Amino acid sequence: MQNRIRAWCSLFLSAIFFITVLMEYIPTPQDIIEFTFLANFGISILLLLTALKLFRNRKAFPNIAYHISLVMIMLVFIICLIGLSGIYQIHFEGEFFFLHVVNPVLFLCYNVIFVEKISHWKSLLFIPVWVIFYLLLDVIYGAIRGKFIYNLHETGTLNLIKLAGAVILSYSFVLLTGLLSLLLHSFLRTIYLRTVRNYK
Repeated sequence: MQNRIRAWCSLFLSAIFFITVLMEYIPTPQDIIEFTFLANFGISILLLLTALKLFRNRKAFPNIAYHISLVMIMLVFIICLIGLSGIYQIHFEGEFFFLHVVNPVLFLCYNVIFVEKISHWKSLLFIPVWVIFYLLLDVIYGAIRGKFIYNLHETGTLNLIKLAGAVILSYSFVLLTGLLSLLLHSFLRTIYLRTVRNYK
């Protein structure tokens, strides 16, 4: 019964992620390389595949897959919050609000209800690797197109020292984000399980 409920929830959330990300990026398909698109679209695929596995009475993916996805989408959420400080221009209209605020909160709730707490915290060290891969993708993109994805730096002035500094800072920031998101998940998961037990 629990797997059936999770399957339907996975399918429903997958549809929300998929529809909102397409509505935002269909008018600007050149922007699908953005981290926001990749995080939201990747989760929509993960949830869809999860639903299909559960409907076939098979196990969901290992918990770490959902924890990594949670960190990635919470990173989008945190960067969006930082934008409110005025460091860069940001808007909260339409699908953008879903991709940066609603979807992260929904996926956090999904993880709290269905995903076990992380047991091996050493795996946290590998979570930022995905962002490092994205940075390398950005470097390749910049070399080909002459500009980086978010135009935060001039391609002509980038050198190995700046690149190494960007990698270290990004790794540290994502590691901190991962720690905070997993601690939040662990805290909320504990409250949820206690509430369910008390209700029973």
